[in-house]
Amino acid sequence: MVGHRPRLVLHPRHGPGLANALAALDSLELAIPGDDAGFHSALADGADGVITFAWDDSFLRHDFHWIQAISAGVDQFPIERLRERGVILTSASGAHSPAVAEHAIALLL
Repeated sequence: MVGHRPRLVLHPRHGPGLANALAALDSLELAIPGDDAGFHSALADGADGVITFAWDDSFLRHDFHWIQAISAGVDQFPIERLRERGVILTSASGAHSPAVAEHAIALLL
């Protein structure tokens, strides 16, 4: 749809740096609630996607189409239930590699 800005809801238990980086993107509408109640309220208002590292089954009360996991692993997500609902799950696999490698070298030093 031309002119549609995806509406994403950022889970409140995230790093502030992520919120600041995403807020700078004017190509999407971003909701950044301050607590779990605000998170569910923002989802109830309608969202295309969720950005989170945490999972709670209460998220499934809402209708959304995409989850961006901040983590590289997605074991905490109910993959089969999401697949049945047509929810796309993407991870941050590889995004943390440079930081992890630098940290490992720093520990060796």
